[in-house]
Amino acid sequence: MPRGQVTTTGPDARVAAAAVVAADDLVVARLLPVLDEHGIGLDVYRALRRLSDAPDGLTVGEFGRLISSTPPATTRVVDRLVTEGLAYRRADATDRRRVLVVASDAGRDLWRALVADLDA
Repeated sequence: MPRGQVTTTGPDARVAAAAVVAADDLVVARLLPVLDEHGIGLDVYRALRRLSDAPDGLTVGEFGRLISSTPPATTRVVDRLVTEGLAYRRADATDRRRVLVVASDAGRDLWRALVADLDA
């Protein structure tokens, strides 16, 4: 087996599983309390994270793939972001058939606040 590759069985798999469990513990201990302070859930956090990396926006399909979401669930997340004023939809300037999801100023402000709180 090539160096650095992890198998799905045996000792390497147990080490990888332990790392996943440790990462989950970190999320629960560090991230979730910050999200609670801001009144958002993990789904909104993940959405804002992806939108913050795309200042010009993402197509709904791209966005769904990045948040590992089905099309109906992606639509619900986008609807929620738009309703809460954290994002907006706009037509793509180069192809008006495509709809882009873009973080609003409030969404970008919330993302910056989350990052600052997590860095504190």
